[in-house]
Amino acid sequence: MASDNHELIAELERSRSALAASVTRVTKVLDVPARIVHTLHEQPRWVFWVGGAVIASVVVLACIPHRKYVVAPSVLPSVASTAVATSRSLTILGAALGVAKFVLPIVRPALTAYATKYLGNILKRSMR
Repeated sequence: MASDNHELIAELERSRSALAASVTRVTKVLDVPARIVHTLHEQPRWVFWVGGAVIASVVVLACIPHRKYVVAPSVLPSVASTAVATSRSLTILGAALGVAKFVLPIVRPALTAYATKYLGNILKRSMR
């Protein structure tokens, strides 16, 4: 019995050390700011690439002409009301789908049991 306790204690120590090593690896992988700093120190030419991309984006956006589109006044009220109604319905639909995606896995076992019971009763009545 004493050897079993020592084996259990040794196994517990091994699992604790393995868990600590796993936690250390996960925190190292998830430390994004430190990884970015390390990459910039190891490969400083990335700064030039990112800076060049930012400058190119600013130049392209500055060169694009900005135009105001004028909508005919007779079309404006009907289009605006339709757009508002469509955006509201899409917002409600998106919220409903998000709630359904969250709730359905939780409720699925109860729905399955209910459907099985209901269909079983229908089949029993049809067999009579």
